[in-house]
Amino acid sequence: IRTARLIAFTFPDPAPALPPDEARESADVEDAAALEASLAEARELKLVGFTVAGQELAVPIAQVQEVLRAMPLTRLPAAPAHIAGVTNLRGRVAPMVDLARIMDLCGDCAQQRFVIVCRCRGMLVGLLVEAISTMHQASGDDVEWGVEARVGVASDMVLGLLKAGERLVKILSVDSLFQKVLKS
Repeated sequence: IRTARLIAFTFPDPAPALPPDEARESADVEDAAALEASLAEARELKLVGFTVAGQELAVPIAQVQEVLRAMPLTRLPAAPAHIAGVTNLRGRVAPMVDLARIMDLCGDCAQQRFVIVCRCRGMLVGLLVEAISTMHQASGDDVEWGVEARVGVASDMVLGLLKAGERLVKILSVDSLFQKVLKS
């Protein structure tokens, strides 16, 4: 007759137990922060470039879900001025942000013809832009991080500056932008 021995192992919890919704939100916040922190150490960056109020901006392609042509929006009567409205994106309601207003950009504002849909913290946010300019594939050496003093307005939403030839392209922090939308 053979007998089997059962051996039990217990492992300590790596993190305190949180309710499922709080655990998911905590992981999403850490993921967004970790992604933006890792950009500064990356050898190569891939960015979606676009134009708003005559300014060249970009967002990391890792946070972009899709780029769409502008669509009719549902206006919200009590929404702040920088929330242009909301729309249904494949069954999910997403706020559409007027970047020129939220970043206090001055200049000629043309018609917003495109929407860059970004993922952040498990949610979607649409960025209304005038034109998609280019897909930047840049060396990490071409980006200057921590440039708050040189950028000026809305510097809390700018991660860094990309030197693209003679031009400087502001790299937006989707996480900071998203937090500002949530607070409004």
